[in-house]
Parts: sequence; structure tokens; C-alpha cells
Amino acid sequence: MGRKALRKKVNCLIDNDDMVPPENSRIAPVKENLPTQHVEELIYRGNVDTLSEVEINYYYGGYFIFSPSRKYVNGHLKKTNMDIDFVSYFNLLDDLKKHCKFDIFEGDKKIYLRGDRVINDYVGLVEYGDDSDVRNMMVSYKMHKKKLIEIFTLSKNYNIVMNTSLGEHDARDNTSEEVNEVSMEEHELANSVGNFYFFIFFIFINILT
Repeated sequence: MGRKALRKKVNCLIDNDDMVPPENSRIAPVKENLPTQHVEELIYRGNVDTLSEVEINYYYGGYFIFSPSRKYVNGHLKKTNMDIDFVSYFNLLDDLKKHCKFDIFEGDKKIYLRGDRVINDYVGLVEYGDDSDVRNMMVSYKMHKKKLIEIFTLSKNYNIVMNTSLGEHDARDNTSEEVNEVSMEEHELANSVGNFYFFIFFIFINILT
């Protein structure tokens, strides 16, 4: 083999080696992307779907009024947190007994406000009595995770809606009282008129005699 042929072969080998990328250049893009991947992972971990606790407001000792709008009045407020895995009927009941002097044997009622409703909505307040009701409550807050769970208590003498039959009863009672008052006034007026005529008649008899 002549010198020219040997030189061409050597040059060819050098050119081929230059075309192969170095090992470091293969992993460089991965290292550059690592911080971005880490940040995205942290953002995902902080998503509201992974909340570990829920905030609960307990309202107790009061009742609802309905005019001009429905609101809970003359009561107290207790704020607390609960692990989302422990939200159940009996754990909520224990909380009510502990913080709100709740007594189920006295007929006390417990009501939650749906997460997708406001207190003025007719179907916004729901009385609950078992774990299935509590699960429905949590479902209603699924799309409203920033809202506090609101639970109200009522004594057996109060309700979440206006008692129309009681209102009608009161109206009838008021009507009866008004009728009785009118009858008494008429009776008193008749007695007064009768006494007046008797007095005139008595004077007339005295004059004649």
C-alpha cells in the first residue's frame, strides 16, 4: 500500500470518529430537564384532589328564621378540622356531642349545607342520619373543595323550613281572639246603653212622683 492510500485510510478513520457524538452529549438533555420534571411533580402533589383534611363549621344553639331570607340566628359557632379519611356519621356525631352539647336522645337534629348550594336554596339544607347521607354530603363538596363544610343543629322544636300548618293555626287563633274582643266590646256597649236608658227612666219616674 502506497503512502497516499495509507494517508486516505487514516483520514477516513478520523472523519468517522468525529461523526460519533460523545457520551456526555447523550445525557445532557436529560440532566437539563430534571428540574422541570421535579417542579411539575410538586405541583401535582399539591393538587386539591389530594387534600388530607377538611374544615368544618358547626352551628349550634340557634334556629332558622325565614324572613326576609333564611338564616341561622341566636346560635354559636365552633370551627374544627377532621382527617378526610375519618369523616363518617359517628365521628361527626362525636364531634357534635363534644363541642355542641348535642343530644340525639332529646330529639336534636343535625343538618348539613350542600356544597353546591347556598342556605337560601329550598333543597340546600339536608338532614342526615347515617353514613350514606354523609357520603352524599362529601360528594356535594367534591367540586367545591375550597368551601367549608357547614353543619347546623336544631332542637326538636325547630325545623329547616317554615311550618305552614303552625302558621295557619296561629292565624286561626288570632282571628278567634279578634272575634272575642269584638263580641266583648259589643256586649260592654250594650250594657252601657241599657244603663243609660235605665237612668233616664229612673229620673222620669222621680219627676212624675
